[in-house]
Amino acid sequence: MKKDQILKRIEQLSTLCEDTEPTSKELMYMDKLFTEDLIDVDKMFLQVRNEENSRDEIIDIMRECNWIWKKRMKVKEIGWKEFNSIDRKIEESLRANRKIEAIKTYRRHKIDNGEDCSLKEAKDYIDKVNIKMGLD
Repeated sequence: MKKDQILKRIEQLSTLCEDTEPTSKELMYMDKLFTEDLIDVDKMFLQVRNEENSRDEIIDIMRECNWIWKKRMKVKEIGWKEFNSIDRKIEESLRANRKIEAIKTYRRHKIDNGEDCSLKEAKDYIDKVNIKMGLD
């Protein structure tokens, strides 16, 4: 995939993030000014635009974009309040070093909402959250 095509898709992701960004009140509840997704998307855009990246770096960026896209589409569907309640439960489990509980919580949430979720998908998601939280 060419650089300009990747940048265009990252711009689409940026638009989705802006469209699904929490309100000021929700951000205060989350104890943030900006979401990590918005910050990460901006970093990835600048990295692709301003740097020569290896194929592996581009693949990692594309994977990260896919992960954020999936998450933001879920936020668009169910809203921040519902999304945060699950996120909060997962975060509490991870901070208490209960990774299996976090995986089960995420997987149950997905299945309860009519989506398929393999154990691998749930584990990958929880691993990603764990890294984002700086606990890995």
